[in-house]
Amino acid sequence: MSYHSKDLAAKLPRIRMLTRNRRSEKGALSSVFLLALIFGLLILGSIAVDFVHGFHVRKQLQVAADSGALAGAYMLSAPMVSSFQQKKARDWAADMVARNASDNQPLIADGENVSVDVDISAIAMKYPHTCEVTITRQMPTIFARFVGFPSMPVSARAVGGAYCGLRTISPNQILPIGISSKASGGMLQLDPNKPKQNATWISGWNGMGNPSLDVGSSPLTINGNSDHALLSSLVGGTYFCAVVKASTDDGPLPKNQEVLGTTKITVKRVKGPNDIEVTVSGGGFLRGRPGFPNLPTASSSDLQFALNSQSWRILLIDK
Repeated sequence: MSYHSKDLAAKLPRIRMLTRNRRSEKGALSSVFLLALIFGLLILGSIAVDFVHGFHVRKQLQVAADSGALAGAYMLSAPMVSSFQQKKARDWAADMVARNASDNQPLIADGENVSVDVDISAIAMKYPHTCEVTITRQMPTIFARFVGFPSMPVSARAVGGAYCGLRTISPNQILPIGISSKASGGMLQLDPNKPKQNATWISGWNGMGNPSLDVGSSPLTINGNSDHALLSSLVGGTYFCAVVKASTDDGPLPKNQEVLGTTKITVKRVKGPNDIEVTVSGGGFLRGRPGFPNLPTASSSDLQFALNSQSWRILLIDK
């Protein structure tokens, strides 16, 4: 055997040992990398589970915030909101939030892991008056707690607005009667053949099945047929009617009419098909697009009566 063959045979065991060591090192590194990858995936998976859970909780909080904001805005439906009404709005908002739950836990203001903030904005004669509700809850985590996050904050916010006046009145909400400012005394005279007509039947409406109306631009066909049976069935109830232009004298109402707004009445007694005793109170809540309409054809008395009688609209708004 040559010298080189003897030298190679002597080194062969060492070479084999080094190769095995290198393979072991690579295997160990691969195992460490695999464990790190698995651990990272577990962390991401746990965060994903808690993140999805957080979306579910936020949806529940949003429902509670929406209901609280609407309840608070309801108490702000007055041209000049008193401090008592503002306090009542806060109380109503907080109470409505507390009627809701998140993860089967009540959302009590200042309760454990829950905070409820209610902010009121109600400047006199400036609309909308708003009630803003913000709910924050520390949501217990399911898996993220094992990596140092035992809870995570989840919040929801809603703003309810109270608007005075409507530009558009949604259908099927008002009686087929138009009331002028001269009917504020409570006796409606709907007969155009009698002097001092102060209200009118509106033609083309069947019961309360009126169409959508644009205040200030919807022409009305007045002096329709009386509906004594309808009114007799409504005695004692409270309803809405359109506000129309009054006559300038003691004659019948002007033929060219439009919706100037709405008013609220309570039917007290029906004396005949065209003689009705009511209480005109104004206000109330209707659906429709809020805002003050342009009423260029209305007299000052018509306009004042329409504005004093305007209905309110309560809705959630973006702010």
